[in-house]
Amino acid sequence: MYDSILDIMEGHHELIPCCCKLKEHIQQPPLIRINVPLDYMEPPPVWDSFRVQPKNKTAFNFCRGWAKKYALGQEYPAPLLCGPVGNGKTRLIWTIIASIVKVRDDHNLWLYERELATANIQHEPDKRPPYQTFDYRYLTMPHFSEEIRIRARNHQDVVDYRKLVNQAEVLAIDDIGAENATEFVREQFHLLIEERVVQRKPLLIACNFSVEELEEWTGSRVMSRLRGACDIIEVQGSDMRIEEKTRKVKQL
Repeated sequence: MYDSILDIMEGHHELIPCCCKLKEHIQQPPLIRINVPLDYMEPPPVWDSFRVQPKNKTAFNFCRGWAKKYALGQEYPAPLLCGPVGNGKTRLIWTIIASIVKVRDDHNLWLYERELATANIQHEPDKRPPYQTFDYRYLTMPHFSEEIRIRARNHQDVVDYRKLVNQAEVLAIDDIGAENATEFVREQFHLLIEERVVQRKPLLIACNFSVEELEEWTGSRVMSRLRGACDIIEVQGSDMRIEEKTRKVKQL
């Protein structure tokens, strides 16, 4: 989609569409964002708002570093976050996504204004650039399970759903371990992971298991693929949701 021209401009990763592909690029379909929890995206989370604790500092630093490197076009294994509920894994996933979206949007606005200036056209402040920014998919394991069960019950092809999910540039899967998945759902999840790894696309995962429990749930073969595609980070710390609720009660 882009020429192989990488230029760092004001901290942004500049991707310059070649002229012959610009029209095709602009006509691409809009982003598909699955099951977006708006409380994490409106307003978009930022790294400075994350409550860093001694036990989650390693995970925080790794996720922040990975997001920055990925936004600059560097390829590294994505984080696989393991640990108990409530310690910020979902928010880390969404902060990664939001930070990459911001870098891409800022770059595209700069690129769009440069194109207009070259054509001697004044930019309308409320008009967004026509370039596609960051195509990601976010889904929870309960959502994935429900979709698979509905499609199987209605005799629909689950392969099409896996293909749709895996079209994303970055795929985020959250809440693994939040429910008791059937054997069929697990099989579809395993196929989704294997297909994703073969495509060599980033895979962000947050699960409520320990590393040992995750391996027991996925099986050794899928876990081996995950180890090769991701860096496994154990997230520790207290339950932030309970702490936030306690803090609000004290303020009353």
